[in-house]
Amino acid sequence: MTEREPFGQAVRRAVSPTAIPALLAVPIALVAVFTLPAATRQSLGFSHADPTLVSAYTAHFVHLNATHLGVNLAVYLIVAPVVYLTSALGERERLFTVAFTAYLLAFPFVLSALNLALARNAVEFGFSGIAMALFGLLPLSLSAFASVRLDDDLDTSESPALFFIALAAIALVADPTDPRTVGIGVTAALAAMLYSGRVLGQLRLPGRSGMQRAADRAGDFELATVGSLLLVVVPLIAFGGSAPSTGVTNSYVHLLGFALGYVPAYVTVTVTEHSSPVGVDI
Repeated sequence: MTEREPFGQAVRRAVSPTAIPALLAVPIALVAVFTLPAATRQSLGFSHADPTLVSAYTAHFVHLNATHLGVNLAVYLIVAPVVYLTSALGERERLFTVAFTAYLLAFPFVLSALNLALARNAVEFGFSGIAMALFGLLPLSLSAFASVRLDDDLDTSESPALFFIALAAIALVADPTDPRTVGIGVTAALAAMLYSGRVLGQLRLPGRSGMQRAADRAGDFELATVGSLLLVVVPLIAFGGSAPSTGVTNSYVHLLGFALGYVPAYVTVTVTEHSSPVGVDI
């Protein structure tokens, strides 16, 4: 196992000075929007009956009650720091920056447009779809972090194992009584097992001295453990919690956000790494 700099030193080196203000700008904006009059917030929702380009964007930053805002803030505040830190320590900060910007600027329009595929008389509100897109980046950032800080034999090509673990949790939590979601959950779990088996087969297990050196690197395994736990904890919050008092939980948008947060990023990394013999830092 390659010797690596201490966790604290690595964090100070990898974390950008602009990262914390950028990450904090989101909850500040959400709280600021929540202070607007209720009638104003209501007018910013995305109506299926009367969709507009403006509301397609604004609806994702609007909450009509404190509980809905609190849940979405909680998901963001536990996911965003972990995704950013694993990205930075996994030498994927540029990927995080590009993805984070896309989630905030482009994804609202994409999610709203895809929402129209569900023919219903509804008005959409809330940041959950974007928060789940950020959660979708976690499998990729966590695998990148593991490859740099934990084991050289790992790389981002193993991230589908983590993606399928989270997908299995989402499917089984969303509606455990529906045979279709149970089928998706079981299929995702089997895919996760297949990927995990391949990953374990590629690893060179360290001896006692190597394991002791790894255990002595305080911070690395703790961060990896937290990130791994989030793969199952966040689905419980996003899909297993009670619906907002003003409506219903839109599991469709949550799943869309998660899938669209991961798949394009994974494809981009895979294509760029295989298209250049020296690799591309994204």
